[in-house]
Amino acid sequence: MSNFFKTFFEKYTFLKTFFIIGLVQIIFLSLTYNNYFFSDDYQTLIGLKLYNLIQGEYLSLQNLFEMYTNHFIPFYLFYNQFMPDNYIYYHGIVALIFFFSSLLVFQIAFKLTNSNKISFLSSFLYSINMSIHIKPYVWNIFHFSIINSFTGLLGILFFIKYYQTNNLKKYLWLFLYITFSTLSCLNFENGLLYPIIATAIVFLFFSKKSLKKNLIGLIPIGIFLILLIITGKDPLYLAKERLNKTCLLYTSPSPRDGL
Repeated sequence: MSNFFKTFFEKYTFLKTFFIIGLVQIIFLSLTYNNYFFSDDYQTLIGLKLYNLIQGEYLSLQNLFEMYTNHFIPFYLFYNQFMPDNYIYYHGIVALIFFFSSLLVFQIAFKLTNSNKISFLSSFLYSINMSIHIKPYVWNIFHFSIINSFTGLLGILFFIKYYQTNNLKKYLWLFLYITFSTLSCLNFENGLLYPIIATAIVFLFFSKKSLKKNLIGLIPIGIFLILLIITGKDPLYLAKERLNKTCLLYTSPSPRDGL
């Protein structure tokens, strides 16, 4: 068995990973083939597309930069206008993006470790870890987490390339990082984690760089806050709103406490 794994990791590991992860996704897709669940949030998060169709209007920037159910999600609202109405195609696109995200995990791990074994295992474990993926995978409404994993991980890969490149091309990688990481931030709040992860990777693997240069990774979060201000939103509104809900959750009197 040890000889098998030794041979497996010697050549074309990424290509082999491609087919194995592809097989995993085909299995998951076949098991959820008849999935058509959007949950009860469909009308509030994807309803903009339906509203525009009914009104015979086109998508506008004003539509995108409004708050929806206390979320600032312009990128999410934008690409949902172009998602197919057929739930099988819709679910297939989500599965395909999850497949690409798993391959990005391989590329990131390999860039950082130069190890085929670690890269393969990281990618494989990520692709089968349905404890964190099952809800966005099965309920189409939550697919923003999978979309975010693709744009966020792609951004992290570009950020690593930025630090590993010593010519003018590095600024192209930086531009691509800022672009894709900003899209993640504007997709849903969990996208804000990817710039933080990118910055943490720099501190862990590129410690010789200056603190100021390392903090470049947080630019997408700054862009997110700037857009909130430009569109007239309180940049701390999302945090305040969630903290208030948490406080209410823990301070609301229990029926057994009486009035």
